[in-house]
Amino acid sequence: MRAVAGPVFGVVVWFRRDSAPPVKGERNMLTASLFVAIASLAPGGVSSELRNTVDLALRQQLLTSGQTRTEIEQFVCKRAPACTAPASAADWTRDADALRRAVLEGVVYRGAPAEWREGSARIEWVGAIETGKGYRIRKLRYEAIPGFWIPALVYEPTGRTGKLPCVFNVNGHELLEGKAKAYEQMRSINLAKRGILSLHPEWINCGELRVDALDHNASAYLDLCGVSGLSIFYQAMKRGLDTLLSLPNADAERVAMTGLSGGGWQTILLSALDTRIKLAAPDAGYTGIAERARNISNVGDIEQAPPDFVATTDYAGLTALLAPRPALLLYNAQDDCCFGAALARAAVYEPVVGFYTLFNKDGDFVFHTNEDPGNHNYDRDNREQFYRFYNRHFLPESDWADSDISSDGEIKTLDELRVGVPAGNATFYSIADGLLAKRPGAAPADPRAGLRELLRFKPLQVDDAARVDERTATGVRIALYRLRVGPWTVPAAVIEPEGAPPVSTRIIFADRGKFRAQALVTDQWDAHARVVVIDPLLMGECNELRDRPHQYAMLIATIGERPLGIQVSQVLAVTDWVRNTYGAGPVSLAGQGWNAGIAALAAGALAPAPYEVVSAQGAPTSLKVVIQKRVRYEDVPALFCFGILEAFDVAQLRALCQAGAVEVSNSDDAPKTQDR
Repeated sequence: MRAVAGPVFGVVVWFRRDSAPPVKGERNMLTASLFVAIASLAPGGVSSELRNTVDLALRQQLLTSGQTRTEIEQFVCKRAPACTAPASAADWTRDADALRRAVLEGVVYRGAPAEWREGSARIEWVGAIETGKGYRIRKLRYEAIPGFWIPALVYEPTGRTGKLPCVFNVNGHELLEGKAKAYEQMRSINLAKRGILSLHPEWINCGELRVDALDHNASAYLDLCGVSGLSIFYQAMKRGLDTLLSLPNADAERVAMTGLSGGGWQTILLSALDTRIKLAAPDAGYTGIAERARNISNVGDIEQAPPDFVATTDYAGLTALLAPRPALLLYNAQDDCCFGAALARAAVYEPVVGFYTLFNKDGDFVFHTNEDPGNHNYDRDNREQFYRFYNRHFLPESDWADSDISSDGEIKTLDELRVGVPAGNATFYSIADGLLAKRPGAAPADPRAGLRELLRFKPLQVDDAARVDERTATGVRIALYRLRVGPWTVPAAVIEPEGAPPVSTRIIFADRGKFRAQALVTDQWDAHARVVVIDPLLMGECNELRDRPHQYAMLIATIGERPLGIQVSQVLAVTDWVRNTYGAGPVSLAGQGWNAGIAALAAGALAPAPYEVVSAQGAPTSLKVVIQKRVRYEDVPALFCFGILEAFDVAQLRALCQAGAVEVSNSDDAPKTQDR
């Protein structure tokens, strides 16, 4: 028996699964423990030549530039659903109802408490501004879900009687000014001067609601708990529409919705799923998932690519849900932000024309390309296109006024339009904190089957092992591989001692990549063990994704897959390859870091054959820490696996591990993107 030269990776906790069969004698347990420690040489006993050789090998770039990015794009595009018109209008009417239910129940409201949707909106009126210009601005706030209030403005024409046509006006990422942004006010003022009643709510994390705790990607905290973060955005919209239609002078048969960018996204989502919107005019708010994958700046925040949305439909499918209601799609020729007109036309307009043809409503579905100024805007040309379209559908010809009405002197300041919200207004932080008390709940009847479902786990295998290079030093030989694992390429370094064949293998992977794992190999070098160092998805070489790994993770999740599940599939495929290539000796697994540590535990739980030891180094003490420490989705997106905290935390994953022993050292130091 070999001596151990000190603890591995700091404090180590050893334990057994309660369900594990009895181990024959303490010697077996001790042997397994010492085996994985692989420390026959103290750190000081490793030669500088070995250290340098290992370091150079692990730093060598094995993948071609952009390879993982291309593989993700192909993976996503292959799964983009087609949008094809059915045989008849009756067929689409039936199918559309079913699709709306599927999106609402399976994506938007998944896991959301019933009380969020029940009853009517609570409204508080807090004052008005009399402009003397033919309209007044009434201030109010409404409750989107219990405890979360949205400030809003109603632009109400004066001197009008009877029911008035309506517009639900929404804005995008106008973070500082929100609903007070000048071009947003200009549209609402113009509508009011035309005798049109409009409501403009504050968007989440904009204007009066601008706080870090409402950062859009922080809604992923709810996803982690199994409650759709998208539900908060949708409720904010739905309750706003409820509020508009509750006004006694609102004509429910003449209701339109419009907005730019994030406002365009809000417009397509609510208008597609809520037929109380009778006319929709989104401006530069969305495109299809394939175009987003190929143009990563088009992905946006997580509500625009929520988990499993594209597994249900794509944005062309949402657009088709507008039929046969009038729809004007506004896009910009040289958009300097996202969703350029040419790409959008091919993605979400042309596939949908046939749906309007079913109803003989081709003329009610219009695509407009703005050339002046042509950038990301809702300026004069786009506004006039909207007025013209709205007029033709909802107003008598005598009331048509298609040109913008000059109103520059009527723009109010943010403070003048301030409504206010109650102290302690809910945020994504506070909502998630409230969910944590009941998580995790009861384990599934078959915990491993439940874990496979949560991870969307699909077994993979190494289809090809291409040797890229090899290196040698005194006492060690290194072979570098590109392993083709299903649709993915995983870089691997196989490090073996010279002389007698190794009697065991240890597979290592780390959040920061194989090129940062030199110490994991050399500081615990064992002259009797083989080490295989790999980079799974979103780690090391497989994380060079234009500084946007979280947006690639969104794409993977929205098509119905899970980055964490893919990582586990890759690790288990490499494990099978190791066993098939090098024989049946003991295989151990070590993951270092928050993501890698959790992935190692999950791999140990789902491994077809038990590992000798599973080691999770520097893992969080609990997945709850992700929320409690306000860890950003951008920094560790794979851990935001939808619903995993409903039934599994670190302790549950640890207990499921099929291994002779499990080694865990915890770190609650939150990862940062710049550290990866």
